[in-house]
Parts: sequence; C-alpha cells; structure tokens
Amino acid sequence: MGENETVIHLIIRYILSFYKKKSSNGLKRVVVKNLINICSTHPKLFLSDQILLILDQLFGSNDASIHQAIIDGLTEFLKQEEEKSIDKNGLDAKYSNKVELDMDVFKGESSSYINDGICSSLVQRFMTPVLKLSLEKYSYDSYNLIKYLQLVINLGFANPKICISTIISLEANPIRYIKYTALNIHKDIHKKYESLVEGSYIEGIKMAVKYHKLVTNSIIDDFKFLEKFLSVYEGGRDSSRRKFIKQLTKSLMFETEDRTVDKLMEYEEYVVYICMCLSKITFKTLEESYMITSAIDKIISFQGANLGFKISEHKKSNCRDLKVWQQLCLLSKAFSMLINLRMQLTYGFQLDEDSISEYDSSKPNTILRSLVKNHPLIVLKIDDLDLEYKEYTDIDACKQICLNCYELLQMQGVTLEEDGNELGSDDENGDEDTNQKASIADGSDNGDLDMMDDEELLEEIQELEAKKS
Repeated sequence: MGENETVIHLIIRYILSFYKKKSSNGLKRVVVKNLINICSTHPKLFLSDQILLILDQLFGSNDASIHQAIIDGLTEFLKQEEEKSIDKNGLDAKYSNKVELDMDVFKGESSSYINDGICSSLVQRFMTPVLKLSLEKYSYDSYNLIKYLQLVINLGFANPKICISTIISLEANPIRYIKYTALNIHKDIHKKYESLVEGSYIEGIKMAVKYHKLVTNSIIDDFKFLEKFLSVYEGGRDSSRRKFIKQLTKSLMFETEDRTVDKLMEYEEYVVYICMCLSKITFKTLEESYMITSAIDKIISFQGANLGFKISEHKKSNCRDLKVWQQLCLLSKAFSMLINLRMQLTYGFQLDEDSISEYDSSKPNTILRSLVKNHPLIVLKIDDLDLEYKEYTDIDACKQICLNCYELLQMQGVTLEEDGNELGSDDENGDEDTNQKASIADGSDNGDLDMMDDEELLEEIQELEAKKS
C-alpha cells in the first residue's frame, strides 16, 4: 500500500489484478460486479480511465450475463443517487417519476447535485451500446434493459431524441411487460417532448418492423402495433395525429436506388406489415381513410405503372432470369398489398372515387374531419398474396405473383401498355438468344431491375394516351 493510497484504491487495485482479457466470462462478471459496487460508494472512481476502459471492453463482449451484471449495477447506482438526492433536498430533488429533462445537467453545465455530472456522463457514454443491446434477439428478453432505459429517461440523463426509435421498436416486442413498458415510456416522452421526437417516428416504425421480425421470425403476426402506437396521441391535438399518418403513408413509397433482393425484401415486409396494421386501427375521422387511399393512389399511379411495364416487358420476352423475377415479385407483393388495402378502405368506408382523387390534406374539410360513428370491419384478403413464400427460387411462382399484381393494377385503371397487347402465356420453348437480347436491351443482363424514373414514365404514359386518342 502506497503512502498516499487509500483503502478503496487498494481494494480496486486488488480486484483489477483478477481482470485479464483472457479471463473466463464468469470471472469477468464477478470482477465488474464488484467494481461497480465499490465505485457506487465512491462515484468519482467511475471517471477513472482504467475503470471506463474495462466497462467499454465488457460492453463490447458477446456474453449476455456480463451485460446484465453491468446494467444491474448501473441501475442500482442510479437509484441510490436518486434516493440520496431526495433525502438531502426533499421535495425539490430529482424524482424519476416527475422530473423533466434537465438541460443544464444534460449539457454537463450543472453543479446542482453533487453526482449528477458523473451519472449523466456514465449514462451518455454507454447509451449507444445499451440501445444496441436492447434490440438484440437474445438480450435476456430486454427486461433489465427496458427498466434501465425507463430510469435514465425519467431522471433526465438521456436525450429522448436518441432513445425514441429504440423505444418504439420495443413496442413491437411480443413480451407484454416489455411492450407496455416501452409504450408508457413513449407516452411520457411524447407528452413532454413531442416537437423534439416526432421527426424520428417513421425511423422508429421502420426499426420496429425489422425488430418484430427478428424476435418473432415472422411479419404475419401481431397487427395491433400501430393501434397501440397511435394511443400516444389520445388527448392531444388532432393535427399531430394527421401529420403522423401523412408521414406514414409517404413512407410506403419505394424511394431507394438500391434494388438488391435484400433491400426489396425489406421494403416488401415493411409495406405488408404496415398495411396489415393500418387495417386494424380505429379510424378517428373519415379524413384518415381518405389520406391513406389518396396516398396509395399516388404511389400506384407512378411506381405501380412502372412496375406493370416491367412485368409486361419481361413476360413477353419470356425472360428466365431468376434475379429479375425475384425483384419484380417482391415489388408485386408490396403493391398488391397497397391495392388490397385501398380497395377494402374504399368499400368499407364507402369512399367516393372523385373525392379520393381530389383530396388535399392542406385544405381543411369539416365534413371529413367529423368523427367516425359506425366503424366498418376492414379485412385484407391476403390468401392469394403468398405472404409466407420466402425462398423466391421458383421463377414460375415468382412470375405468377407478378401477374396477379398486374391484374390488380389493371383493375385500378393504371395505364400499363397499349390496348390490344394483352399478356399471353409463356412459350416454354422460347429462343434463348431472343431472351438474352431482350435481357441486354433492358439492362437486366446483370440481374438488376432497371426501373424508369418518374419523368420517363410520365412521358411514356402521355405517348400511349396520345396513340389511343
């Protein structure tokens, strides 16, 4: 023991002697648990470079029990500091079920509470790995992590904007405790910081769809997600709910230039899940159904027509490129679901086609914004969409899904090709050279789907209409 060394430092040094990178996970778990316990009694030790380095390394490990030991230790430390603050400052203390975000503490500029800076520093340093661990499939059910997130958000040590997407994702967890705890956290955040976090809602929804598939291995399950999500708007402004629905419908458009099979599958799963969820929500006003159907019309009028052209083109050339049909199949399933939802909403709410085409969300309509009195039952017919078909290795199966979508696009009055050129049956013995030339001509020789942009599509539609007249 050195001349100026305290007993606490001696204990820390002794515990650290057991920590080696090659030590067993069981020993590392014991070491980190004891380190956090000692540092909790002397919080300034948490700022030690050596302690922080060890915590960084252990957070980066793949052992869930080590993560649990760290989260449990930090949770207990933060609770102790909260209790100390209450004992010292009485009713003016930080209290996790009442406090709002303390911007001074968040920025590291406050000296109001002795250990607030240390707590805030620890929370922010490890927020990224904590959020990442929360969305892993086997993160001990995220039970302790959701409790930790709830605590640090309520204490005001975490930036709600950084956390909100993860919180929304956890609302899609199949475990009821985690799902409803996340929803309650979301409601509190929305109530206090709506303007701060609402811009991250769509990102959170997209993350939630991926997370739901990760933990359930299916997207054909639990379609009440959006209904619960919309409960955060209860008692709030109707304009906020309308704004979110408008943003949500806009997200159903395929906007990325990346047309790989993986990216298209991600898009298809997102559209299918959101459409199923939209069919299960309770519509507050008739306008909400018009918002959705009008948005779908805009999507299928341009991107749907584009898809129809490609299906027709490859069908006539008897294309046998599997990758092309995989890409077309995934887009077809997504657009079939969009059309299906539009048809059911139109029928269920008895929507007027002219009103759908003329709908403008920027123009208030008191009739449309009246409350829905008799809510219809919206049931999507998904049996013929092959939603569980995931292998995409059968060209004929992929092609049939595309042709089904083509027929739906025709039913919606989308201009697809010149009159008189109906799609015929495949010529199974078609000339391979002809197929190869057609593939090279449309840019699909490398298996990539070459979709027209909106301007090219609009010009071609206008040319076809001119020929018809």
